Amino acid sequence: MVVDDSSTSTFLMESFFEENGYDVIIAEDGSKALKKLEATTPDVIFLDLMMPKMSGFDVLSGIKKIESAKEIPVIIISAKTEIEDINQARKLGAIEYMYKPIDIERALQLLHKLKI
Repeated sequence: MVVDDSSTSTFLMESFFEENGYDVIIAEDGSKALKKLEATTPDVIFLDLMMPKMSGFDVLSGIKKIESAKEIPVIIISAKTEIEDINQARKLGAIEYMYKPIDIERALQLLHKLKI
């Protein structure tokens, strides 16, 4: 699952992951992502921090409250580079923090490392 309000980011990530054999679920904002997680359980979530309506931190907290989703690995993708943001993301349960523009090859390596 890719959660990002940037249609450019979601298009690029969806295209790349699908070219590499992955099925991709897109959510344009946090509330849509949480709603989709009630009906589906993706193998991994790539989550932007800066989105309208709900921040990525709020979404991450919400994910951890959904019984069927709380163990899904979450990888933050963000233009925010402050150490406080990285620490907060990890405190809330993110397994990795990637800067935008996303390094797609590194993302693919993470998926392989996670055996996804």
